[in-house]
Amino acid sequence: MRGLAAIAVLLYHFDGRMSIGCFSSGYLAVDFFFALSGLVIDDAYGERLRARNLTWTGFARMRLIRLYPMMAAGMAIGIVVLLAAYHLHEPQVVHDLPVLLASIACNLLILPTPLMAQLFPANVVQWSLFFELLANGLYAAFIRRLNPLAVIAVSGAVLIFGVSRHGNIQLGCVWGTLVFGLARLAFSFSVGVFLARLKLRTYRCPMILSLLPVAVLIAILAAPVQPPARPFYDGIAVMVVFPLIIVAAISWDFTKHGNREAGFLGDISYPLYAVHFPILQMFYNMTKHCHFHAWAVAAAYVPAMIVFAWLLARFYDAPVRAFLTRAARAKNGGAAIPGRGAGFVSR
Repeated sequence: MRGLAAIAVLLYHFDGRMSIGCFSSGYLAVDFFFALSGLVIDDAYGERLRARNLTWTGFARMRLIRLYPMMAAGMAIGIVVLLAAYHLHEPQVVHDLPVLLASIACNLLILPTPLMAQLFPANVVQWSLFFELLANGLYAAFIRRLNPLAVIAVSGAVLIFGVSRHGNIQLGCVWGTLVFGLARLAFSFSVGVFLARLKLRTYRCPMILSLLPVAVLIAILAAPVQPPARPFYDGIAVMVVFPLIIVAAISWDFTKHGNREAGFLGDISYPLYAVHFPILQMFYNMTKHCHFHAWAVAAAYVPAMIVFAWLLARFYDAPVRAFLTRAARAKNGGAAIPGRGAGFVSR
């Protein structure tokens, strides 16, 4: 499901540049990602963090090794595209070169720039990866005092107010919605943590039933919604439907159905998400004066991005993370990265 959600985000951003009337609710996949992150992180690391078999530093090192290589790749591509757009006087670049360079320097350090409205102008989607690292760090620091239900209640109230005020749940990528974006993160991530701690049983199910959560997720992300209904749609999707989809995915054992396809989509999900936006911007800048039909551009762009994401996953991300893992272990004198007996767990 992560791979399909990443493709939905790609199509949502494509629709925003070259209107194809497709996946207009794709931005909701970010909330789904946050919930999945809370689920996976608590399931993989929670017991070791609570037992102090895994230090905060070791956990942070693992998360950086997991996330930063693709963040750096997306940022590198984004810097090239942004500076080229500046050189060509593209209308989306309205800042002076010193402001752009200072913002790029902040972003390379995984910090939002205070000089522009967008937190990460070279690669817009990096705001959500920054939020994920922030959630991971706070989770590990306060896990022994973390009450996910309390966080869900408080952040949910703030999020409802933010959605009603802004008309949708697209919150967090610019400074003006930062507070509500943090509530967005806290709510979905805490829902994932709560679901992980339920330790739900898994039941074997027929293939047709196993496809139901996937079909519902795609329908939610693809649905066109009129502006008056958008706050209600976003709120119900994030607060009700997505948790139910995750519960179904946990509870129904469909591992024998589509293993190869699911593995492929899982492998490409993070690289695809991390790099698609600056490449889309490059496609748009190159084709906007050529009068190509939007669907013709999509037919070239989407398959090319899927192949490129697979190449990145196999020949860049995996080798770089393996190298960084070996280097960290060597620095620890051959001990496992986490610090006290916990091995590397990929996500």
